[in-house]
Formats: sequence, structure tokens, C-alpha cells
Amino acid sequence: MLTKPAAGNTETDNPGTGKRSEEETDEDTRAPVTRSFLEGLFASLRDDIQGVKRDLSQDLKVVRRELEEVGERVAAQEEHENARGEEIAQLQQDIIWLKDQQIELQAHAEDLENWSKWNNIRIQGASTVAEEEDLLAYVPAFFHQILGESSDREVHIDRVHRVGPPRLFHIPPADILAYIHDFPLKKWILQTAREQHPLKFRGHTLLLY
Repeated sequence: MLTKPAAGNTETDNPGTGKRSEEETDEDTRAPVTRSFLEGLFASLRDDIQGVKRDLSQDLKVVRRELEEVGERVAAQEEHENARGEEIAQLQQDIIWLKDQQIELQAHAEDLENWSKWNNIRIQGASTVAEEEDLLAYVPAFFHQILGESSDREVHIDRVHRVGPPRLFHIPPADILAYIHDFPLKKWILQTAREQHPLKFRGHTLLLY
């Protein structure tokens, strides 16, 4: 005799096993995808994208500002280096010019010194009595004696002084060095003095050279 199957044990839902699979159960319990759900999802994504864009924009502004600052510093450094290069070049030119001037001045000084030596007359043996009177008077008087009383030529002396260390009691008087303004006059005095050797002046024998 056949018996009617009990309620709940029907096998029509799953003829193979008599039970529903878990996947089929999940599909039945899952909420349906609606338009409002999709719109909310897209809005959320859009907000996230906008936030990322804002962050990137801010980061780019910071990077751009830093690059501008670096560029300004590099430009300032280059300008400074260029200025220093120009300054160094100018200093080098000044040094070259100063060296040239030094050479010219040294040559001029040597030339003047040589001419000065040519115009000097050294008097040896003059007594210290000459110190009691002005050497600028003593020396011209001596030269006038050499040239003779008939000579009315003025003996112009630019400078005259004693040379050498201070005189001690056992050391002869220091020589007198006279700078004759007129070189031809100096030659005339020396030539005339050689003809009058020995030279006597105020009781002393003097030498000229």
C-alpha cells in the first residue's frame, strides 16, 4: 500500500537530493540592484575622485611653488656667479694695469736716479767748520773759487748735505754731496778743478769727484 509523502519532505525543489543549494538560497535572499543604489554608488565614487583631484591639485601647487623657488635661487646664484666673474675679470685687468704702472714708475725712478747721480758732486775733506754756516752758502763759494773771480755764472744747487754716519773724533768729516741743477756747469766745475790740483779752500785740501 502506498503512503503520501509528509509535508516538507517534497523533492520537487531539488529532485536530485531533496534539498535546496546554498547558492540558490543566497540568490533568493540578496537585495535587488536598484537605480538609486547605483546612483549613490556613482556619487560616492565621484566624491572620492574629486577628493583625489583636490589632493593632487594641492600637491601640484606645492611642487610648482617649490620648483619656482628653486628656479629663483638658481637664477640668483647664476647672476651672483656672473657678477663675481665680471668682478674677478675687472680685478685681473686692474692688477695688470698696476703692474704696468709699477714697471713704468720703476723705470722712471731709475732714470731720475741715474740723472741725479750724473748731477752730483762729492766734496771730500771739508772741515766741520762748514757746519757752522749754511752748506748752501759754503759749497757755492767753493765752486766760485774754482771757476775764478771773473766768472759771474750763478751756481744753482738744488740740495746739499753730509753723507755717511755721524762724525766721531777719530773719523774724518763726512763727505758733502751737492746736487748741481745744471749738468754742463757740473762738468765745467770738475774740469776746472782738475787743472787746479790740489784744491785749497779756507785752509783745507779738498777733493772733488
